Amino acid sequence: MARNYTFDFMRGCAALLVCIGHFYDWNQNYNIIPSSFILAVDFFLVLSGFVISQSIFSKKKFNPFYFAMNRWIRLFPVFILCYILIAIPKILILEKYTPPNIIDLIQVLIIGKMLPINLGTNYVDPLSISYTISAELWVGIIIFPVLFLLKNKFKYILLLLVIAYTYFLMIHYSPNYMNVHSILLYNYLYFGVIRCFLDYSLGILCFLTYQKLKFKKNKTIILLTFFTLTTIVLIYKDINYNKNLEYLAPLLFSFLIFLVAHIENIKNPYICFTFKKFGEFSYPIYLIHPLLIGAFNYLKISPNIYSSIVFITICMIISLMIHKHYEKPLMNFMIKK
Repeated sequence: MARNYTFDFMRGCAALLVCIGHFYDWNQNYNIIPSSFILAVDFFLVLSGFVISQSIFSKKKFNPFYFAMNRWIRLFPVFILCYILIAIPKILILEKYTPPNIIDLIQVLIIGKMLPINLGTNYVDPLSISYTISAELWVGIIIFPVLFLLKNKFKYILLLLVIAYTYFLMIHYSPNYMNVHSILLYNYLYFGVIRCFLDYSLGILCFLTYQKLKFKKNKTIILLTFFTLTTIVLIYKDINYNKNLEYLAPLLFSFLIFLVAHIENIKNPYICFTFKKFGEFSYPIYLIHPLLIGAFNYLKISPNIYSSIVFITICMIISLMIHKHYEKPLMNFMIKK
């Protein structure tokens, strides 16, 4: 399966949705952007499950250590840069700032915010959205090696069990539907980890199903894709949408990704290049936007249509620069070493 440039475009759109959603939400302006923007994170994770599966299950051999190292190399450079850029202003500006202890620093270096190894700390992670990156890294390190060793039949059984159990935990114990991450279940398990297991499993199941059930690229697939995307928009576009429907979102996302995988790839080289770059710097967009929101707050710039355009434009420019001049060269260097 060749690289799907539509996935890159969708990933970039999801990153921007999270950015603009947080811009309004963190300024306590809840009547403009519906809180369903948080579901873009679930789309990220479902898509990651699909795309990583594409590279893993097409191989005859799998080395869990190299896989874990490659995932860390992929995530760490931008993660630590944005962490430092956000931490420095907080240290300089906040009067009461609790410094990290050695365990806190280890958690930062291993992107381990979702690991229950330092639950009693008073240290507040400056990169408040790092829970997603931590869950994505460690859940992937756990689930992919296990699934690679299993035969196809057992892969499906395990995935269905994980999906059923994580849905059970989310529906019965989540205090705020899908918008939970740093809240603990049983005093040691973060809901962010449960949510990531659910999304990853759906993405992996989606890919395995795609391998078995490839349909012809025809108008029916395009119509189903349009219908599914329209359904998602209609369900979650309102400020007062039914929060119980958040549990349906990962299923809708996995079905949408399954359909898009069947659509003929874009052939225009200029569109391909644009979509590819948009997808590549979606990760810096996601991690840098808290710093820009803090800067706008410090300058007392409130969210509105004009400030939102400026905010998104600056966010995209900085993210593109981070990707081009820092992320990509550093990743290449680390992989060679």
